[in-house]
Amino acid sequence: MLHPDEPSDTAALQSLDTLFAVPQVSMRLDSLSRAHTAMLMHYLAYWRANREVLLDGHSGRRESTHNMI
Repeated sequence: MLHPDEPSDTAALQSLDTLFAVPQVSMRLDSLSRAHTAMLMHYLAYWRANREVLLDGHSGRRESTHNMI
């Protein structure tokens, strides 16, 4: 959950942590600041555009736990 007083660039780090999963937003969207809304829309659009690779991509290394982008 994003804290309303937290800068949007700090909150973006939480969004980046969800890239290899399905992002879930647990706050009321109508209560977000403009900066938080813009950041969230940016990362959700990025995830939607790249979800196939992010969720189903394959790493070239067997020991890797993350998909290869």
